[in-house]
Amino acid sequence: MKYYQLPIAVGRADDDPAMADAIRALMLAGIDVRRPDKTPYQLKVSETISYYPSKGTIFIDGTAGALPQRGLQALLTLLIDQPCEKRLGIH
Repeated sequence: MKYYQLPIAVGRADDDPAMADAIRALMLAGIDVRRPDKTPYQLKVSETISYYPSKGTIFIDGTAGALPQRGLQALLTLLIDQPCEKRLGIH
């Protein structure tokens, strides 16, 4: 499913505290954070970036494995340091 077709992320009653913290922090930072319906573990923060809060892993679509940086602060740094076009997946 395309990024903009995914539902906007909302907390769920059974969320891991890291998931709730990530959703809140990303929204406060003005990041358009989406959450696939079928997984309780994944957030999409752009067309190409996935974040798994409970493990702190960041994945860029099309690359092998997770980035070496981990955690919410690393994700926020990555997103804020990228040009807007790249964050939005515009090439």
